[in-house]
Amino acid sequence: MTFPWKAGIPLPAALAILGAAVAGLAAADTIVLRDGQVLEGKVTEKDGEVHIETPTMIYAVSRGDVKEIKRIEPVDASKSPAPAAPATPTAAPVQTKNGTAPPADLLKQAEEAAARKTFGTARTAARLILSFHPDSPEAARAKSLLRDIPEEDGRLLLGFDSEAETSAQFQGRGKRREVNWVTDKKLVPNGAGAAHIVLQGGVHAKFPIPSQALATMKTVNFWVWAEAPIVGMTGTTYFCLYTDDPGDFLSASFQLRGDGVWRQVSIDAGRFKRHKDTIGRRFTAAGFWNPSPELRDFVVDEVRVTEETPPIAAPRR
Repeated sequence: MTFPWKAGIPLPAALAILGAAVAGLAAADTIVLRDGQVLEGKVTEKDGEVHIETPTMIYAVSRGDVKEIKRIEPVDASKSPAPAAPATPTAAPVQTKNGTAPPADLLKQAEEAAARKTFGTARTAARLILSFHPDSPEAARAKSLLRDIPEEDGRLLLGFDSEAETSAQFQGRGKRREVNWVTDKKLVPNGAGAAHIVLQGGVHAKFPIPSQALATMKTVNFWVWAEAPIVGMTGTTYFCLYTDDPGDFLSASFQLRGDGVWRQVSIDAGRFKRHKDTIGRRFTAAGFWNPSPELRDFVVDEVRVTEETPPIAAPRR
């Protein structure tokens, strides 16, 4: 896989390109998703999807997941009024969307919004901390908040925000079986990291989760990114839920597109195939399976599950 940050562009040129891109997006369109997440960039619509291009990556979301699109009309410089006199500098507002607010202010905003149950605002503020202040003392609390805040996309099963979370157990021999922790901010959509998975020839990559029945599961949702420099690297792949019995698992297929765009995959519970009819099963791992002899090379982030009656998190002490 050829990752965007390995394009071979000299650093000064790369910085100049990035600076021009950021300047070009200064007056960016805005997408507000139904779960409260806000994305800014150049917006286009195609085949029932909404694409938003930022300086570092392209997102694609279903049109039904979009609550609002705010488009910014280009400004005609010839008709612009003369610049006003410089104003007296003031402190940056907490409500900034570019991450320049101090992390302590962003954390305060996130916690107050969560207490008011305005979860979209809380998620946005917490994600700004992780995106722009990942090494701050507030980052750990922001990660904890993102795990606890309810989302339409569901309860978090796997966030891949630490190297330990990408420590996979492999089942099946196959030709290729690799999992690496990806932390480069040019690729990771949310949080501190994502999992880069390479599977070929009947291999499962299983990631441990706390033991749970998932008896009221409605959907599984996750973000996936793939780039296919050669034919055969995309196509049908499987998401699986595993028990301690290697032969007892649920599987459901999804498609890798290979166009270098982050897409959210949503799998209804009814699509999962049972490989055994075990009563009272408990799942202890979630992961991915490639039964094909062809290579599957992709990056995945934020595996979530929605449920009819989601568990209630224990109160903080």
